[in-house]
Amino acid sequence: SAGASGNWWQVTLGQLNKLKQDSGNKIKTINSLKLQLQEVGAKSDSFEKHLKMVLAESCEDEKQRKHNNKRLTSKQTELDSIRQQKDELERELAEWKVKADLRT
Repeated sequence: SAGASGNWWQVTLGQLNKLKQDSGNKIKTINSLKLQLQEVGAKSDSFEKHLKMVLAESCEDEKQRKHNNKRLTSKQTELDSIRQQKDELERELAEWKVKADLRT
C-alpha cells in the first residue's frame, strides 16, 4: 500500500498547491479591489470638493442675489417716493393754477 500512501501525499500536495493558488488569486483580487476602492475614494473626494465649491459659489450667488434684491428694493422705494413727490407737486401746481384762475 506504499503506492496508495504516495497517492495520498500527491493529492494532499495538489490540494495544498490549489489552496496556495486560490489564496494567491484571492490576494490579487483583494489588492485589485483595494486599488479600485482607492480610485473610487479619490474620485469621491474630488467630487465632494467640487460639490463644496459649487455650493460655495451658489451661496455667493445667493448673497449677490439678496444684495441685488436689496438694492432693487431700495431703488424701487426711491422711485416710489419720487413719484409721490411728483404727484404732490402736480396737485400743488393744479391748486395754484386754480388759485391763479380765481384771481383773474
